[in-house]
Amino acid sequence: MKAHRLFRAGAALALLGTFASAQEQPDGFFAGLKIRSAAQAASREDGLMPVYFGFGLECGYQFSFGRLSAEAGFAYKAGRHYLVDLTQMENVSADSGHYDPIDMDWAVDSRKNQLEGITLRLSYEKPLKSFLVRGGVQLANFKFRQEYLADVSSLEGWFGDQYNGVTDKGSLSFSPYIGVAFPFLTNHFIELNIVGLNYKAINYVHVAGSELDWGTQNSQTKLDRIEESNRFMPHIELTVGFRF
Repeated sequence: MKAHRLFRAGAALALLGTFASAQEQPDGFFAGLKIRSAAQAASREDGLMPVYFGFGLECGYQFSFGRLSAEAGFAYKAGRHYLVDLTQMENVSADSGHYDPIDMDWAVDSRKNQLEGITLRLSYEKPLKSFLVRGGVQLANFKFRQEYLADVSSLEGWFGDQYNGVTDKGSLSFSPYIGVAFPFLTNHFIELNIVGLNYKAINYVHVAGSELDWGTQNSQTKLDRIEESNRFMPHIELTVGFRF
């Protein structure tokens, strides 16, 4: 099911939920399961898809003033294959006595990224007449993974670089969120949240011509590097949950 269809279905459930009562639950322990998807409310970055999916196991306590809960889960954001713009690629020969530009008709650098991680959410919910307002923070250990496969040659044959590999990096992050929850059927509910997804992206950078042996199978050298970027991406999240 495409993301926009899922969100239309969620909006319909939310309208139905407004006619349900935010049932007065007795004080005490509760537990539940949540399944979620989210659409990015900003331009795409890092070759990742504009949606992510996840699930969580929740437990908490109902007080007279509201609900406090903790949720352990998993989140996954896939990516598509994309081509790197090689017109701005660093070139060792540009600093030498003889500049040999990249042959753009034959050069290719293909990448694919993904983001996944374990999440822990801490939430507070306040029941109102027909819905609940909620907010909290997500602590996550996200791993950003990048695959790359490339063949870059020069016009005059000064270099022919072939490089490939996989690199990844894990990082801890904090992501705030705020939203509303609507009861739906007995012990079922949906949530609509705004989440500021926080993660660290990495990108492998190759310097053309830094491998002296032409056509080396894996032309990675000490001039190559990994660049890191901090991202903060707002998402609109739909969650379907069940408590028992």
